[in-house]
Amino acid sequence: MKSLRSYWQIPAVLLVGFGLVVFDEESGLPAWTSLKLELSGSRARQDALRDRVDGLRSEINSLERDPSAREQAIREELKLARPGEIVVRFSTQVNPR
Repeated sequence: MKSLRSYWQIPAVLLVGFGLVVFDEESGLPAWTSLKLELSGSRARQDALRDRVDGLRSEINSLERDPSAREQAIREELKLARPGEIVVRFSTQVNPR
């Protein structure tokens, strides 16, 4: 009789453990799922930042090597024009309804 009782204790302990894993919001499956989603979001932000860094490095190289690119960047930043040059600026306005 004693051995039969120990056979029922093992599934009961496993069932309680499974219940804790599935339903415990702080350390169980819901927490793991939330952390997994957060990790994928962080990786996507990391990839976007890497792309931005690569673009900025490319721009730095262009500005260091090409004097005309440097001049154009300065003129755009300071909103300057060469003598006799016509500057056309477009504004983006939202149409009121």
